[in-house]
Amino acid sequence: MAAQNKLELHLPSRLGAEKSAMDFAFSPEHEELVRTLRQFARKELAPRSREWDRTGEFPWDAWKRMGELGLLGLRAPAAYGGQEADL
Repeated sequence: MAAQNKLELHLPSRLGAEKSAMDFAFSPEHEELVRTLRQFARKELAPRSREWDRTGEFPWDAWKRMGELGLLGLRAPAAYGGQEADL
């Protein structure tokens, strides 16, 4: 279910183009990340979020699991243990 979102820009003819399209479609890697995040949130976070809110407890077990799945440090430089993802 890849979204094909395009934004059409109408540029003045003096810039050499009447209109151009920017493609905002996700790459296969981005689609996989979205699926992984949604599945994790539905399975691991949603069922327990009210309890965490009520108690003020930090979900360390969920945090560790997110790390195991590669969901932490997505934008951080590799030099600091991140993945340098292009999000």
